[in-house]
Amino acid sequence: MMLRLLLLLGGVSSLVAAQDKGEDLTANGNEIIDGLLREARDSDSIQKKINPVIVKHVELDDRRGHVENISIYGLSSLARHGDVNITFSEANLVIITGRLRADDLNMSGRYLYRPSRFFRLRGSLGATLNYFVVEIGMEVNTELNRASVTTFKVVELGKIKVTKFTGASFAFNWLGKFIINKILNGRSFSISERLEISGKKALNRLLEEKEIRFK
Repeated sequence: MMLRLLLLLGGVSSLVAAQDKGEDLTANGNEIIDGLLREARDSDSIQKKINPVIVKHVELDDRRGHVENISIYGLSSLARHGDVNITFSEANLVIITGRLRADDLNMSGRYLYRPSRFFRLRGSLGATLNYFVVEIGMEVNTELNRASVTTFKVVELGKIKVTKFTGASFAFNWLGKFIINKILNGRSFSISERLEISGKKALNRLLEEKEIRFK
């Protein structure tokens, strides 16, 4: 009876220790992501590259028009969205995965759209996206104390609100939202893709000269 009790207590103790260790790893991963995002916000050189993100030209999928000189503000407000997950890929390689969220993405640009062969609309547009969520993945080499962002993908987009649409009457305001949806979710190229490229590149630039110590 005593032996069973000791074994049970030993098992409980090991379980608690493992749980505490897991919580420590998660907290460490959270700190790494939070610190990286904080440095990105505080870096003037990074902010100049991502706030705004500039897209020169996007053709619409239906080939009826394009949007150009698009300025996108909001990527710099990304913050961790929930706890990260920690996995060990190799002896010295730690994988950190999680989600980031930014609220109130703003964009503006110039558009041209041809509803028909004889009808062409041209003007400026502006819109807000109330939030977007990014899936992030990072590899940390605990021997070299180096890290790199391997995944930076927009996985969720919130609601779009058109704030400015010139060049057409009120009856065509629906077209503004239609065009914004096209450039956010276009098959050939999308604003989401440009946000992914810019975000990943900016974070990896910060990590080039930064030591990441995983405790």
